Order: sequence, then C-alpha cells, then structure tokens
Amino acid sequence: MGDTPITVTKLGVFDYGADGLNDSHEVAIWEEGNTDAVASVTVTTNSPAEGPLIDGSNCFRYEPISEVTLYPNTSYRIGAYYEKFTGGTDHHVRSGAETVSDRITYDGPCLKGDVDLDRGLAYPDGNSTRSSGYFGPNFGFSMAPAGTIIFFQ
Repeated sequence: MGDTPITVTKLGVFDYGADGLNDSHEVAIWEEGNTDAVASVTVTTNSPAEGPLIDGSNCFRYEPISEVTLYPNTSYRIGAYYEKFTGGTDHHVRSGAETVSDRITYDGPCLKGDVDLDRGLAYPDGNSTRSSGYFGPNFGFSMAPAGTIIFFQ
C-alpha cells in the first residue's frame, strides 16, 4: 500500500452483466499473514450497485462496513467466497484486467484451494502461479483523515 492510510467504508463483489446477484457472497480483508479478518460483510442479492458501469455492462454491488483503517507499508488481501458452480450461481471473471487507485499497489492474485471446493470464506493463503486471478471482490475507501470516497476497479 502507499504512504497514506485509507479508511475502508464498504466491501463489494463483481456483478457480471450488472443484472443483480443470484447468490449472497461473503467478502473480507485480511492483513497479510493473519487469518483474522480486519473487515468482513455479506453482499446480498439486494445489495445496491454503485459506481460506474464497467465495459458498459458490469458493475459492483456493495455493503457498508464499520470503517476500518488500512495502514501504509502494510500488505492486505481481499477475498470473496463463491460456492460451487451449479446452475444459477454468479460468475466471476478470470483474467480480468484491474485498474486501481494510485494509493493501492496490486501484487497479484492468490487463491484458497481449488475454486470448485466448498470451503467457505477463508484467508487466501495460496500464491497463484498465474499472471491473473479471479476478478470479484472490491472495496470503497476514503483518504484518511478526510476526503472523497474513491472506488477502484
């Protein structure tokens, strides 16, 4: 992360097609190396879409959280839980290109086990050998101590 703290105000998940979510998804942020989440929430099928459409047909759905500060020079991981792909579950995008705020440094994808196993939301401790990962979780934040909320996508 950059050299200025940020205050996370909401967690979200990608809505492929911007047509609503079929399932609820747990989303969390962890400090790297610590399996206790610093923030978590469930994004539901009724969570509001926020921010601009992405590529004209995709967006994110967010839920507010109790604000949490992420500190400079500290690494964090964000993850979302998707159940097995059976019928009407939501799609996440593989090999999605990300654009992030200049306050965030993206180090690369990581996974928790095989994506087809129902393990529940857990710290993503596996470093992926792929150059890209699954594009799904997101968060909204403001600059500490005060500022405009910025969405990274």
